[in-house]
Amino acid sequence: MSLRQTLLELAARHQLDHRSTTELELMAGLRGQPGWLPSRLPQAVAVAGAGLCGLGLMFWIASNWDVLGRFGRIGVMQAAVAVGLLAASLIPRVRVVATLFSFLASGALFACIGQTYQTGADPWQLFALWTVLGLPLCLVLRSEVLWTPWLAVASTAIALWLKAEGGWSHYEVSFGLVAAAWVLSLLLPAVMLPPLRRYTGSGIWSLRLAVLLAMGYIALPASVLAFDQGMGPIMLAALLVGAATATLALYDLASTSIACLALLYVAVIAFAKILDAMGCDRFTIFIASGLLAIALVSFAASRLLAKHRAGGQA
Repeated sequence: MSLRQTLLELAARHQLDHRSTTELELMAGLRGQPGWLPSRLPQAVAVAGAGLCGLGLMFWIASNWDVLGRFGRIGVMQAAVAVGLLAASLIPRVRVVATLFSFLASGALFACIGQTYQTGADPWQLFALWTVLGLPLCLVLRSEVLWTPWLAVASTAIALWLKAEGGWSHYEVSFGLVAAAWVLSLLLPAVMLPPLRRYTGSGIWSLRLAVLLAMGYIALPASVLAFDQGMGPIMLAALLVGAATATLALYDLASTSIACLALLYVAVIAFAKILDAMGCDRFTIFIASGLLAIALVSFAASRLLAKHRAGGQA
C-alpha cells in the first residue's frame, strides 16, 4: 500500500481536519517538490532534446531532398551517426542522449539509403536491420532511454513482417506466421525481465512497454483468427498469455495487470466463439460475453488489489 493512501486512511480514522492532514503529509515528505525531481528533470529534458534533434534532422533532410543530392543526404546522416557515437564515447555526461541521437540518426540513414537507391527491400527489413544494429548500443549503454525506442522499432518490424508475409489486411493470415510473430513478440518482455537486468540494464518501464506491445500482438490477432480459423489460435493465445501472466506475477504488478487484461480478453473471445459454434444468436452472445467479462474483471481486480496491499508493489 502506498504511503499517501495509508496517511489518508489514518486521517479518516482519527477524523483529522484539513490542517492536521496537511501537517501529517508534510511530516511524511508528501508535500513540496519530490526529491528525485532535481536529478531527473535535466536528464528528461536532455532526452527530449535528443529525440527532437533526431526528428528535426530527418525532417530537414526530407525538406531539402533534391537540394542535397544523394551523396549530400547520405553524408549528412552518416556524419550525424558518427558525431553522436563520438560524443557518447568521449563525453560521459552526454553519453545517454548522444547515443539516443545516434540511434535515431541510424534509422534515418537506412531509410535514406533505401529511398535513394531503391533497393527493393520491404519496410520490415529496414526496421529489422535497425533493430539488429541498435541492439549492441542498447547492451553497451544499459539504459531505459535507449531500450524504449528500441522496443518500438522491434515491435514495428514484427508487425510489418507479419503484414508483408501473411496479407494481414485481407485477413488471410497463416496461423504459422502469426504463431511465429507471437513468439517473437514474447521475446521482447523476456529480455526485459529483472533476472537479465544485470546484462541489459533495462528498467521497469521498458518491461511494461514490452509487455503492452506483446499482449497487443497476441490478443488482437487471436480475436480475428478465432472466428476465421476456429479455436486453435485462440487456445494457443490463451496458453501463451497465461504463461506470461504467471511469469510476470513474480516481478511487477503493473505488467501482470496488462497481461491479465489480455488473458481475460482472450477468454471472453473464446467464450463468444463457443457460443457462436453452438448456434446462439448475436444478442445472446453479446449479453453472455458481457456478463462473463464483468465477472472475470471483478475477480482479477480483487486479486490484483489484494496482491498490491500484501506486497506493497507500485
